[in-house]
Order: sequence, then C-alpha cells, then structure tokens
Amino acid sequence: MGRTINDTIDGVLVRLGSPRAQSPSEDQLLRAVCTNIRTLLRAKRNVSNPWNFDETFVEITPGEDTYQITNANFGTPLVVTTVPENPAQVVRIIPFYCPQNLDYSWGYPQNAGAWGYPAYWSGNANALRCAFFWQGSNAFIRFNPIPQLSPASYKIGYLCNANGVSTDALTSSPLVDEDVDLVEVRSAQSLLGSAQWESNTTKEGKQANAERRKDLFVTLDKDERLLKEQFDAANLITTGPHLYNRWAGSIVG
Repeated sequence: MGRTINDTIDGVLVRLGSPRAQSPSEDQLLRAVCTNIRTLLRAKRNVSNPWNFDETFVEITPGEDTYQITNANFGTPLVVTTVPENPAQVVRIIPFYCPQNLDYSWGYPQNAGAWGYPAYWSGNANALRCAFFWQGSNAFIRFNPIPQLSPASYKIGYLCNANGVSTDALTSSPLVDEDVDLVEVRSAQSLLGSAQWESNTTKEGKQANAERRKDLFVTLDKDERLLKEQFDAANLITTGPHLYNRWAGSIVG
C-alpha cells in the first residue's frame, strides 16, 4: 500500500514547517493536493508508457451500433478486442477510427454483421471497425457493421483519466510513492501565500510570516526542480524499437 491522500496532506504540512492550525485550511490543503495529483496523472497519460491501465466490456444488443461507456475513469482508448465465447475461438483486434472515417470507403451494407465469421474465428463478435467519441461528458463507442448477432461482447483497454481524484477517499493511493514527493512540494508551494506560523494580527507576526515564506520559497523551488527532473526521467519511453547511434551506427538503449 502506497502513501494515501491523507499521508500526502500530512507531508505537505511537514514541508511547510508545521504552520498554525487552519493556516492553510483543511479545504485548501485537500484542493492543492488533489490538483497536483491530477496534474501528474495527466502528465503520465501523455507518454507512451501504459500508466493507469484499466479495462471494460461492451455487451452487444442486435441492431444497436452505439454504446455508452459508463466507467467514470475512462480516458484514452488503447485497444479493442473480441471476447471469445469458448477457448477454440481466436481473439481479434478491432481497429478504431475517428468518427468521420468510420464509414469512409466501407463498401458493404450496414447489415453485413448478420453474415458473421466462422464460429472458430470470432463467434458472434464480428465487428470490423469501431470509433470512440464524446457527447457532453459521456464517452461512446460505435461499431461497424451494425451488430446483428448475440451473445457477443468486446473488451476495451484504456488509460484511466484523473477525474476521480476529487472523489477518492482520503485513504486511497492514486500515485506510486516515487511521485508523491513532487505532489507534496508543489502543493506546499501553492499554499505558501496562505500559510502562517505567527499570528498575522501584529506587525511583527506579519513580518515573521513573510520572512518564513521567502526562506521556504527558495528551498521548495530547489526541491521541485530536482524532483521534476526525476519524474521526467522516470517517464521516458522504455518500450518500442531500439535507437541507433547516428555517428557509429551502433544500437543504444
């Protein structure tokens, strides 16, 4: 079990040097931590590594080509495959297109799904292409040709989005431990303006708080730069073809 959201909030307070109660407030702490967790999760979605991978299934109804994806964490689709009805059937990858290209140069009638493939190949799951699109805040998948056979189902592998962070329990662990330090430092930076260590009702207290913020800004900025370098290095592409040394022609990596 990694560090929870509650642990991360405690870590932010430590990095701020244990400020006075409610300075910053609990709501400010929670919002800052959730915002920075979402930022890192979205950054990971922009690399080629399959971070936060999840799956969902679509059960086919004959005559219906469009299905809503109800998973709240659905983000970027990666692969769509058939779900065999028995071990003798072959799993097929269904290519997906942009919606405007789904029917382009199709060349077959919409009821071609009734013709099917041999049972040993894919059973009733005989779609040849599909497309993902969003309407409002809801994700959908559309198949071509229109499914006509049932039972049939498809499995969608996708990258999770970061929208569920704000609704997660304080005991959940949305990030691996290696990334939590960066969340703590960035959250502490964003809360410096509202942090107080002395009463802000006197001139001396205001000056002491201002000096403390300046000192923390320097140290937190240095820590953030170092942690960001480590985060970027950890998210380099580690899969795919080898690279070649452009001068010697030798394989590197």
